[in-house]
Amino acid sequence: MKRERIQNKKTIAIIVLMILISVGVITYFIYINIKKEDEGKTEAVYEESELNKLLKRDLSEDYPPTAREVLKFYSRILCQFYGDTQIEDEDFDILVDQLRELYASELLEENSKETQIQNLKDEIQEYRDISKKIRGYQIEKADSAISWESEEKELQRLIAVYTFLQNNRTGQTYEEFLLCKEDGKWKILGWNTVDGAEMDFY
Repeated sequence: MKRERIQNKKTIAIIVLMILISVGVITYFIYINIKKEDEGKTEAVYEESELNKLLKRDLSEDYPPTAREVLKFYSRILCQFYGDTQIEDEDFDILVDQLRELYASELLEENSKETQIQNLKDEIQEYRDISKKIRGYQIEKADSAISWESEEKELQRLIAVYTFLQNNRTGQTYEEFLLCKEDGKWKILGWNTVDGAEMDFY
């Protein structure tokens, strides 16, 4: 009888130990999976925050290296202004500063920051009144751009096409940009709307 009781106690102890080990392993894997899901959600939120990326970029240290890249950054900001994003006043002001960093000195002289902010807000409201939003953009390839020199200044002309959505219909606007080099950096000198044309954007 004693041997049977001892054997039964050992069996019970082994069973309890195996159960504890199993519970521990299961708990560990549940913890790892939850942690991975949380990290994935955090990364996804960060990746989707285009506005945050634009606000954080320090153009004094990380200025776009080419005329085309300047237009890309400019267009990314436009997509925030004229898209779905609700922008706080403080962030709006920072984005305007980012835009002005891309402007040539001549263009800055013609447009004060206060005037630019008011004009932007008025135009954004006009877009909202007619349910119009910019949905994307494409920039002409660099090797298709027209470049020349005038009065010892490097100039480049690039076309950008902006896709917009209005009343569930899509459309496109073509803008011709003129950029010049100032202190080794490409700056936007001006732009105007042009008729659509066959351009190489890829």
